[in-house]
Amino acid sequence: MPKAVHLQLEAEAEFQAVVDAESRLLGHDNSETLLSRYSLAWVRHARGHHDRAHAEFVAVLAARHRMLGAEHPSTLSARHALGVVRHAQGRHRQAEAELHDTLTLRGRILGHDHPKTLATRHEYARVLHTLSRLDQARAEFDLALRDRERVLGDAHPDTIATRDPLTALDQGPPRNR
Repeated sequence: MPKAVHLQLEAEAEFQAVVDAESRLLGHDNSETLLSRYSLAWVRHARGHHDRAHAEFVAVLAARHRMLGAEHPSTLSARHALGVVRHAQGRHRQAEAELHDTLTLRGRILGHDHPKTLATRHEYARVLHTLSRLDQARAEFDLALRDRERVLGDAHPDTIATRDPLTALDQGPPRNR
């Protein structure tokens, strides 16, 4: 088993143990427990277990929405994650809608230059690219790149990650999606 896969397995087991303990001691919807559940869902997503990640993100989103409100930054983080996972599941139109709404809210609440807003813009552009809406994807990637260069700097990993899809756009629509 490759080391990365082994580490992901360990991470999932550890997060599950933490979630179980926090749920028992603090409650299933306690803010600390929700953060651990959110992290567990990201690990599941990284392992390619998108359906399990999706189910957990939906549950975390519902709890955060109920407890914190629709526009709280933690609620918006769960919406962003849900959009990313839906994209990975091949549910591109749902991902597009979720990320578009999250981008709008993050821009208004956190500001258009906030790194989390820029991350959502990047993911939204990825979905547009997958949907072969290349002009829109390019416009969103261009905005994300410009703002990431200005806010984070040219050498930041997020800035670099936004440059690569622009090269892919020059090569045409994505295949096998």
